Amino acid sequence: MNVSSMRRFRWQGAILSLLMAAILAVSGSQKMGAQTTATLSGTIQDSSGNVIAGAQVTLTDEATSVSHKIQSNKTGLFAFPSLVPGTYSVEATAKGFAPKKITGIVLHPGDQSTVPSFELAVGSENQTVTVEADEDQIHQLWFRYSGNLTTLRSM
Repeated sequence: MNVSSMRRFRWQGAILSLLMAAILAVSGSQKMGAQTTATLSGTIQDSSGNVIAGAQVTLTDEATSVSHKIQSNKTGLFAFPSLVPGTYSVEATAKGFAPKKITGIVLHPGDQSTVPSFELAVGSENQTVTVEADEDQIHQLWFRYSGNLTTLRSM
């Protein structure tokens, strides 16, 4: 191997090393990067504290008016994962109860928030109770899963 070939080989090796380092840096930063979505959850219950299964829960992005609808599960829980950060409203309706709406819920990247107790009053479905959310009312939660037990810790 002559000197010219060795220089070219070193130069190609250096370029290849830099290219590999750049690829690893980009792929690693995507895996370790900051979370860009948020989660909003809560529980639907009546005025005596009993859960309301099957309540319809509508989440609306206040900036775009795009809505997502789900039903509360058998324990009254609902969750909207993978939300784009922004300001949202949540409305819950159930047969035999007056609907309730919470507006002004602000979500930031990485938030795992829960709305305060979503209590529906017995009444007509034509009535709506609207509550303006205060950031202090929205609790940040850390979800930790261990075996069959899920622990929620309020921050």
